[in-house]
Amino acid sequence: MNIRRALAAIALAVTATSSNAALQGVSSWVQSLRIESGVAFISLDQPIPVCGSRVWVDLSTPVGRAIYSTAMLAFTLPKPVDIRAYDESVRNNGACQLFDINVHN
Repeated sequence: MNIRRALAAIALAVTATSSNAALQGVSSWVQSLRIESGVAFISLDQPIPVCGSRVWVDLSTPVGRAIYSTAMLAFTLPKPVDIRAYDESVRNNGACQLFDINVHN
């Protein structure tokens, strides 16, 4: 999958999410990464209001895998990130589902 297709898929996923929930965000560093049964957890050094210091990503979709790859890049380099999650998203082990990630230059 090329980068344009991945970005288009992310845009589609973003528009399909609930408009009733509020986005919560934080600028942070990725502290750790964990995968459990097709779900990735991204731990941050700063907590997101309401969501805590961890978000989750569904790895069964191309969008989820692209997002997790972005988090791995930020963790490996290391680079700071902006992370946003819906405060009313489905919780997985207490973590909110990731909405988007932006890696700083």
